[in-house]
Amino acid sequence: MHPSRWLDDRIDTVTRTTMPIFGLRLAVAAAIAALAVVTLGRDVGFLWLLAAASAEVGTWITTRRTRRGLRQTLGQRLAYLAAVFWMNIVWSGLGVVLWLDGRAACVAAAVCMLATQMLHAQVFASRSPAVLLAVAVPPVASLAALVLFATPGGWSEQALLSGAAAIMVAYMTRAGLTNAGHLREQEEAQAKAEQSAQAKARLLADMSHELRTPLTSILGFTRMIAQQDDCGTLTRSYLDRVEDASNALLCAVNDILDFSKLEAGQLILAAEEVEAAGLARRTLDLLTPQAAAKDLRLALESDLPAGLRLMVDPDRLRQVLLNLLGNAVKFTPAGEVVLAAAYDPETARLTFSVRDTGPGIPPERLDALFKRFSQVGAAGSRIGGTGLGLAICKGLVEAMGGEIGVESQPGAGSRFWFSVPAPAVLQEPVADAGEGGEQEAAPLAGLRVLVVDDHPANRELASLFLGGFGAEVHLADGGEAALDACAAGPFDLLLLDQQMPGLDGPETLRRLRRAKAAPPVVLAFTADPNEVRGRSGWGALVHGVVAKPIDPVAMLTTILQALDAGAASCARATAT
Repeated sequence: MHPSRWLDDRIDTVTRTTMPIFGLRLAVAAAIAALAVVTLGRDVGFLWLLAAASAEVGTWITTRRTRRGLRQTLGQRLAYLAAVFWMNIVWSGLGVVLWLDGRAACVAAAVCMLATQMLHAQVFASRSPAVLLAVAVPPVASLAALVLFATPGGWSEQALLSGAAAIMVAYMTRAGLTNAGHLREQEEAQAKAEQSAQAKARLLADMSHELRTPLTSILGFTRMIAQQDDCGTLTRSYLDRVEDASNALLCAVNDILDFSKLEAGQLILAAEEVEAAGLARRTLDLLTPQAAAKDLRLALESDLPAGLRLMVDPDRLRQVLLNLLGNAVKFTPAGEVVLAAAYDPETARLTFSVRDTGPGIPPERLDALFKRFSQVGAAGSRIGGTGLGLAICKGLVEAMGGEIGVESQPGAGSRFWFSVPAPAVLQEPVADAGEGGEQEAAPLAGLRVLVVDDHPANRELASLFLGGFGAEVHLADGGEAALDACAAGPFDLLLLDQQMPGLDGPETLRRLRRAKAAPPVVLAFTADPNEVRGRSGWGALVHGVVAKPIDPVAMLTTILQALDAGAASCARATAT
């Protein structure tokens, strides 16, 4: 084995394991020194304490980078091994002094001390061969020297003690090698599990992309047909069914993907300033059509101060609220669904609860609600969905540092609640963007937009919606075509697909920026908006995200906000 293999990251692993007991080691050394003063004399006790303290200080100094969460350099690892070796020489030296004292109690104490060092080597240091040698060599060498050269009596006594010592060292060595083998197996199994989880997450992400792409076309063109003047009532009802089924399939795809990310530990949270009361109201409004179809009353009981802005992930917060509200509307045959919101400035926690007048949930089923594939419908009933919704809610809330729970009684409705940390943000008042009359019919008139997507249906849908808002739309089927288009003429806005063959979205944008040909406003065009945050540097390159399937209103809102932000940035640059 090459020497550098002995000085690898496994040494850092040992330091992270042993440094938390640094204080305990100092206390034990002080106690042993006190006993040495009583047993062996003041000079021996104080001299040993000084040597032990120097060794502990050496290990403390040589592990500074590890304590800061950094990797140690090769020189620092060598210095750490030297400090560990010196420490074990000090402890073994005390064992030698006790043995040579000759008293039975001192000899027994010496054997115990040397055996403890060997146990320490095989229990704590077996992750690294280099540390194992630094810890084990001093006590083993000391014991061998004492048995061979300092054993009183004849050859029979020396043979007996030599045999016993050899058995002890052999068994401890075997235990150390066994522990090291088990640790390697655990590390290899963990590495394989992590690779498997990553592969599964990547596969699910690819499957999700492949499923969302046709769903984008189905939903988009369904909406376009439904808006035609010659679309009859019967045809419109069929289109509504197609749209409902497509949305249900999209929700199932999203649930499976989100749950796989939670299981793989790959969920990405992005806190930003959120106007909490507005988010609650807008989320509740999304359920208005479903509630109206069942004559349910939707109500918001908010104790949130007007204009309160909090730092929280709005997408994940909205996802949890929509899931809880959607369940409440689905399972409440009559009455009301109430969303309550409150904020505690002392603890900086935001709390939501969803209360309904539904049939309630039996007590014996409450514990299973937040487990995967658990559904809250009445026993024996067939309900839609994947059964992952509440499990995802629990995972999201806990990932945000919060907690979630439920209170319910059969026949008395249910109350689902969750609380998450959300620090308040001081915000200067801004003018209402809605002031100044109704929105113009062509809000994007005169705007030159380049849509880049490798899927023809996505390009066509984006062109239809953007053209309907008055934009001048140009199309490109990939990264190379986008580079050529931007070089040929300037654009005001770039709608750029993230996942494309050849040049993907991030690399295309980097090349445009290097060539100084990128439009002033760039929006990511993706089926997974949260993935944009996870791509290294990708989220910081764009001014916003347009999600697939396309929601025309959401797309227009994102574009207008990005254009306003870009104009404000240019104004600040000009003023500077």
